[in-house]
Amino acid sequence: MDNAGARIWNDLTTRAANDNNREVAIVLDDEVVSAPRVNSPIPSGDSQITGSFTIQEAKDLSNILQIGKLPAKTIPVQESVVGPSLGQENINKSIISLGVGFLLLLVFMVIYYSSSGLFP
Repeated sequence: MDNAGARIWNDLTTRAANDNNREVAIVLDDEVVSAPRVNSPIPSGDSQITGSFTIQEAKDLSNILQIGKLPAKTIPVQESVVGPSLGQENINKSIISLGVGFLLLLVFMVIYYSSSGLFP
């Protein structure tokens, strides 16, 4: 990478590393080929992907990365942040559904067992 590309890559990987080691997708022909996790910022243009790959998987990924060396911009397609309020909302809905389910079961049991002499 040239200096401008290395600076952009540094900014991108710094944000990904600071955001709970997020992944950076490697996309070729609108298909995600790999999505390695960013463990730490990459200040230079040199990157390394580690993992438990077979020799064939490593060769395939290397070939794909060699093919993808065409001039291309790094464009964030989507970013989303999930706050703690979403988790609290799910907890509240779960408690309400538990209460409603318990009440429905209680009503069913009262109706069914109060008329147990009517059904053979």
